[in-house]
Amino acid sequence: MEEHQCIERLAREDSEIARARRIAANTLRSWGTDVDLPDTELIVSELVTNALTHGRGGIWMRLCSDRRRVRVEVIDEGGTDESPRLVENADIGGRGLQVVDAIADRWGADDDQATRVWAETLLRSS
Repeated sequence: MEEHQCIERLAREDSEIARARRIAANTLRSWGTDVDLPDTELIVSELVTNALTHGRGGIWMRLCSDRRRVRVEVIDEGGTDESPRLVENADIGGRGLQVVDAIADRWGADDDQATRVWAETLLRSS
């Protein structure tokens, strides 16, 4: 898939959410990628927040693009043993992957020794 690729290590700090958004926006602009940047930045925010909240160890963000789509991946060293829970209407958080599902064209997660959550967005000219 890769015509372009960027991998960035992120610290386990909340301030990295904003840095990851900036990296994604600047990288996609430098590639000349015709993607909805606000949506992509929101996907980045939600995936990084998810890794900070539920993951362990180091965090990496991988961006890649070809002529048809952009893929955002956030990888951490493994999730917690928590079971997924239903989000109640009054809950303040817990809707990150619902947001990703609503705006990404495809998304998923792979959990082997590390956890990789990814989302793809089709380019506007596709």
